[in-house]
Amino acid sequence: MPILHTPRLLAALGRGYRKRTPETKLVGVLPGNPHIYTGRPGLFDVDYLGHMNNASSLTHAELARWELTAASGALDYFYKT
Repeated sequence: MPILHTPRLLAALGRGYRKRTPETKLVGVLPGNPHIYTGRPGLFDVDYLGHMNNASSLTHAELARWELTAASGALDYFYKT
């Protein structure tokens, strides 16, 4: 599944960088600043009835985490250190 996962990961990072503002300073998720992940399930994420698989939920949680690290500036910080 890396062939399907890699483009989705790069898309999540791109969305995170687009959400980033110049004044972002490794803030992360605070009560006044929630991170909202707006991904769509892919073809292999649902069964024939349209229910999302349990493993796909964890995949979307991981994609949301990557998007958060790009949006908060933590990804750039990790690459610098």
